[in-house]
Amino acid sequence: MGIVSHGGLPDWVSYLQALSTPAIAIAGVTIAWGQLRLAHNRFQYDLYERRLRVFEAAKKLLIVIFQEGAVTHDAIDLLRK
Repeated sequence: MGIVSHGGLPDWVSYLQALSTPAIAIAGVTIAWGQLRLAHNRFQYDLYERRLRVFEAAKKLLIVIFQEGAVTHDAIDLLRK
């Protein structure tokens, strides 16, 4: 038979048991890092979407101001939409 450690298990099984905990920890850290990156990218996308809506509303307001020559209540309502 092969080499047996004190616990009655072969040495390779003891090594495998000892290495499984760090391997699981590394896998967990890798998954957490991926989720962090995904959350950051999603936040950046959402922020871009909000900024784009504000930019488009301001652009519409400026178009109305330049066409009519004055700020009207209807033009201001464009910002609220």
